[in-house]
Order: sequence, then structure tokens, then C-alpha cells
Amino acid sequence: MSREGINDDDWYAGRSVPGGRFRHNESVRVVTGEHAGKLGAVISVESLQPEPVYLVELGSGEGDLLLPDSSLAPAE
Repeated sequence: MSREGINDDDWYAGRSVPGGRFRHNESVRVVTGEHAGKLGAVISVESLQPEPVYLVELGSGEGDLLLPDSSLAPAE
């Protein structure tokens, strides 16, 4: 994965990345795959292409996942 185009200063200041819906430390819900329905927090953005891929820390303590933007929804 390439971090090209990711400005870490902007990211850690709470701005989203180009094409992404989520920000650093934002609460999210996993909507696809074996972890669907679980809540977590966006820790970092790892790649922008073909869509943003985030490192998400699961709130259940089950660990971290690399998930594309399309596999996540805002936590409500």
C-alpha cells in the first residue's frame, strides 16, 4: 500500500483525506465481512487508491483491521 497523497499533519489535525469520509479517531461501524456490526475507531489512513483504506481499532479489543472506506459507516 502506498501512503502517497496523505498529509499526516492534516490527518492528525482532524481533516479527512481526499476521497475519504472518516477522520482520525472517528467512531465507525464495520458493515461488511466477518466483523460486520462491530464498532471501532479510525486510527490511521494507510492508502488512498483505489479508495481510502483505514486502520481501525475494534472497540471489542479484538485487535486492529485494515478496512476500505466502503466497509465502514459512521457509528450511531
